[in-house]
Amino acid sequence: MIKKSKTQLVYYVASIAIFIIGAFFIITYASGYKVDITNRNISQMGMLVVETDAKIDLDGKFIGEGKTQLRNLIPGNYEVRLYKEGYQDWTRSFELSPGEAEIINDAILFKSNIEPSEYKVETNDFFDKLSDKDGLAIDGGEIIQNGSFVTRLSKLVNGLCWYSDRRYIAYTYENHLKIIQIDGTNEITLIEKKSDTPVVFLNSGRSVVYESDGKIYRADIR
Repeated sequence: MIKKSKTQLVYYVASIAIFIIGAFFIITYASGYKVDITNRNISQMGMLVVETDAKIDLDGKFIGEGKTQLRNLIPGNYEVRLYKEGYQDWTRSFELSPGEAEIINDAILFKSNIEPSEYKVETNDFFDKLSDKDGLAIDGGEIIQNGSFVTRLSKLVNGLCWYSDRRYIAYTYENHLKIIQIDGTNEITLIEKKSDTPVVFLNSGRSVVYESDGKIYRADIR
């Protein structure tokens, strides 16, 4: 009888210990911490939040489509790629610190195959009046916004203007309309454009009106 009681007591104590240890791991994991038993270390993790309608890769591995949250990421350097059929890729490299959340909600994917059509404008000063150039400057091949350096190109840049959301800058380089984020990343080529005139974005940036070879065109870019 005594032996049975001792066995039951040991079983009871072991069950409580297992429960406490399991609860500890669950709570620490849910709180964004990782327990390393081998090295006897507890480290705080990070989080990635992506708001998009595209597919998402993290360091070359698919992690989701549309709005996605990835918790308990080990702190370090990562690269995110957003992509969908018919559009140019968008990428961002970032360093994730312990306890930090990297939030990506400013990504815009532009079409890869753009088909312009001729377009009529009301006045001869259409581009001068409607192109948003506030705070932008060109210094040879350098693009500067509000006094901050954006990027440097090997040849002269022309037609500098803001994209609709002011997170991107449009410019003409080597007979092409290009667009770049204000941090100097995600530089892409949109369309061929043979003029130095700035462009005008319409419909919240979904369309662009531009001059090329003396003619005016409009194209859907998103």
